[in-house]
Amino acid sequence: MPEDRHGPALELQGLGKFYSLYARPQDRLRQSLAGGLNTVANRARARLGHPPRPAPCHHQPFWALRGVDLSVARGETLGIVGRNGSGKSTLLQLVAGTLKPSEGHIRTHGRIAALLELGSGFNPEFTGRENVYLNAAILGLQRPQIQARFAEIEAFAGIGEFIDQPVKNYSSGMVVRLAFAVSVCVDPDILIVDEALAVGDAAFQFKCLQRIRELSERGTTLLFVSHDMGMVKTFCHRALYLEQGRVKAIGDPEAIATQYFQDIRTRQRAELAADAPPVTTRPALGAGDKAAAFGDGRAEILSARLSDTGAARGLCEVGGTLELTLDYRRADADAAADGTTPDPDTYLAVVIQNTRLLELCGQRFRLPPGPHGTARVRWTNRLAPGEYFVTLRLERRVGQDVYLPLVAQIAALSFTSTWDERAFLGIMDPDMRLATDAHHCTAGDS
Repeated sequence: MPEDRHGPALELQGLGKFYSLYARPQDRLRQSLAGGLNTVANRARARLGHPPRPAPCHHQPFWALRGVDLSVARGETLGIVGRNGSGKSTLLQLVAGTLKPSEGHIRTHGRIAALLELGSGFNPEFTGRENVYLNAAILGLQRPQIQARFAEIEAFAGIGEFIDQPVKNYSSGMVVRLAFAVSVCVDPDILIVDEALAVGDAAFQFKCLQRIRELSERGTTLLFVSHDMGMVKTFCHRALYLEQGRVKAIGDPEAIATQYFQDIRTRQRAELAADAPPVTTRPALGAGDKAAAFGDGRAEILSARLSDTGAARGLCEVGGTLELTLDYRRADADAAADGTTPDPDTYLAVVIQNTRLLELCGQRFRLPPGPHGTARVRWTNRLAPGEYFVTLRLERRVGQDVYLPLVAQIAALSFTSTWDERAFLGIMDPDMRLATDAHHCTAGDS
């Protein structure tokens, strides 16, 4: 049956992985013997017309992953986030085929290359060249295809004459460079990356990121696990949040990253104070598909708007002025009603982001004491023409450079930056001036 080139690259239905945990080594033997003896006993009971009995259980069941339903489109980059032990690596190993699922189904379409434990499949007695041919063959390439790609793999790895030395003589950095080169140079349809981008020196890391961008632009589906939320937001179209082996949320990378950080802060607060309120989803002020909101109930942004129009969206020329107005309420209002003083260390953070919600610039402002208020923030628009979002956060300062978010309104406002006939490079106008005696020179002159 021909492969559907227009369907999803990856489909997971009810996927789960089960492990048996034993308190003592001898419990494994007891479980094995109990299972065999129970089978024999049940056969005898069946002949006597008695119902079967379950075998004695000497282990604790543990589901590393359960109930995962997911569809990933061809060419989509999916970030997978979660705490250690949440099931991220288990999910990737199931997709890669190095683990078999205990329940559910996996359907993949195309060649899969996995960057899980780089170099773990290399034979230390073989040379680098021999390991390239071996690993590429495992990934499904025929020898002529490997020969056609070998020069590219060798150049990408950049290990020089060591390519013809046994891998046992390699440094750990050389091993991962060669393993990464093999995985990204075989043109996979699905590339799985598990915390494998921090390999080699800075120059090689840059090369790795560039190659992954190229693969993504060519339509390679990418499953990307990282604790670096900046990279998740930069690379990924969607993000999957796993917690204790189950899907907690899936959606826009910025919203998922914010929810993940809020959950971490909630756990940190719970460790410090038993009565710390949990972080929950809040009504979003923005109307777009990127808008989201989270908070712990101790503060609330009631409304936000562009001051000149009163709308949530507007236009502004490069060099023009933007002003936003927001109304907020602090849960300290309840405390103030009892005659106590509201905590003064509350800050408003205003963050400007691009269409991928990557933070470009912003600033914090300390809010005055009081249960509620209105804040106005004004700035000069120096951003290149394009679409931008404004995310608003109320935070509480708990240390020298430590701020705990009370509430975050993601992509609450948006604006379009338009030309004003000035030319500059990059995403932001640095307002540079030529400091010479040639006063006739202006920006843009050659």
